[in-house]
Amino acid sequence: MEVALNLLTTYIFTIGCVVIIFILFYPRSISKATLQNYVKTCAIEENISTTDLKLFMTWDLSNVSNEGKCFFNCFHEKIGLTINGVLQKKIAFGYLKRIFDRETAVFVLSECINLTGKNKCETAYQVEKCLFNVEYNRLAK
Repeated sequence: MEVALNLLTTYIFTIGCVVIIFILFYPRSISKATLQNYVKTCAIEENISTTDLKLFMTWDLSNVSNEGKCFFNCFHEKIGLTINGVLQKKIAFGYLKRIFDRETAVFVLSECINLTGKNKCETAYQVEKCLFNVEYNRLAK
């Protein structure tokens, strides 16, 4: 447990650098301290493992546990990106327009909006992977 908390602390301190997807979707009305609290709260509530934390920090979303997937759902819910596991199109589009031109924001939203999983945790995970893949491909160009 102590190792997990140490990794969690590292994760929180490096959130600005490591978790680009979260940064892209931060509502400007929410302070960094509040966002860090959301990350910590969701990590504890969902009981994510040190393995998941390591995966998140290295951008490896291929083998995320169910708890890790539920972490994404928890965080999305806290920032208002999803409500009861449903991606909020207007809110997501507003966040996307902060980092992309309108045409690209529409494209990204169309790529990721209709993804669903067997439950809200799986859906949040699918959306997160989609957003990461789109952003990764954009930065790779």
